[in-house]
Amino acid sequence: MGGMLLQGTVSADAVLDQLIIQLQRTEYRNAEQKLYQKRLLNLLLDISNGAPIDTIIDNGNGTTALHNACALSHVEIVRWLVTHGANTQAKTAKGASVATCVAPPNETAINKILKTAGTQNNIPASAGMAPQSVKGKSITFWKNNTPLTDQHYTFRQGNRNILSNAIPNAYGNALNYTRTGNNTARIVVEEWEYIVTYHLTFTSPASGSAWLEGYGEGEKWTETDLTFTLE
Repeated sequence: MGGMLLQGTVSADAVLDQLIIQLQRTEYRNAEQKLYQKRLLNLLLDISNGAPIDTIIDNGNGTTALHNACALSHVEIVRWLVTHGANTQAKTAKGASVATCVAPPNETAINKILKTAGTQNNIPASAGMAPQSVKGKSITFWKNNTPLTDQHYTFRQGNRNILSNAIPNAYGNALNYTRTGNNTARIVVEEWEYIVTYHLTFTSPASGSAWLEGYGEGEKWTETDLTFTLE
């Protein structure tokens, strides 16, 4: 994962480019910090190339960029990630939350950023049509009134599913649902080298429209005009 970003190289976000260069130049003495730095660099480089903001690193215990930025106590990277929609409620494969990863010396500033983001995203369950929980439900995506049988997912464990058998018809290891608004949500499916993010707009509690963006093996793609049913 990831690659080298040289000074002068410009991605879609100049601020992110500068943060990556700054992180590359930082010398950490602690072996644990060096590990977090390596993971974070790989993730940020992938994000700068179009990967979803909540991409989980290979062999990184299910950590996102936000987990690692908090562990490094890097305020500016945490702020950039949260501003761009990083999931502040994300948990690792072992169940560690973003908040528990926050380390000194900047824990006060980082906790304030996380708290503010959490308050903004604390949408009442009674508001809108997007469900807070999809545990036990299955979602099917449709194109031109035809069900896409390879895009049918079941949430056996809740909003976050880790086990490979949580994703029928796919060789996957992560399936995550996040409510992003009164009537909107996103589902991130990680299938080995590929990550697909579905953006859902509910027109009823059990159906709506969707579009997707995919990333993997250096390629990006989108698909629009989808619909979905949730049951």
